Amino acid sequence: MRSWRYSPVAAALILTAGLLAPTVASSQIPKGWVRAGADSVELVLMGSCWEKEDVTICADTWYMFREPDSLDLQIVEVGSGESLRVTFSRPPDDVSVMPFNGRTFEENADIDPSRFPAPTLPGTHYYAVSAAWEPGTGMWMFKVQVGSGKETARLERKELNQSKFDGRQWRHSLLMEVITQSGSFLKSSKGRAGRTP
Repeated sequence: MRSWRYSPVAAALILTAGLLAPTVASSQIPKGWVRAGADSVELVLMGSCWEKEDVTICADTWYMFREPDSLDLQIVEVGSGESLRVTFSRPPDDVSVMPFNGRTFEENADIDPSRFPAPTLPGTHYYAVSAAWEPGTGMWMFKVQVGSGKETARLERKELNQSKFDGRQWRHSLLMEVITQSGSFLKSSKGRAGRTP
């Protein structure tokens, strides 16, 4: 029977690889913004799977392990039904925007990322953005504040009291979305890469 011994060198190599992997991947992932009129807010990267030199690196950020209402997301303040759009520093091959209620994504929302209306109900609303390029995929989040003042604060308190998030379920659904999007896109892009038009 083989026994394993603790090796400080092996532990240091594993730790270093774990710390460097997200840095390598996130430095190549395009940045994204949500825009409302002349205002724009940078999207917060939640997780990604990115291929570099025939190795796919999947990483998530520390945001992935927090509840949506506790995320330090910049707020896009809009009026009811005001037009929003999502843009990236490099146009993605595929992008989708999904409303997020704290537990699940509304995947069949049929939202056009280049132009979609803000919610009509006052309060704070969360969205997830999934985008794919030839080398990989990413998942971002942003927060929209519809309306302002005491009425919005009252509605938010009521909504928060009615719906406490299960953080484990939220993290799991977000991570599974990144993995699913990455796997299906990478498989389809590898099939296209060998073909000539």
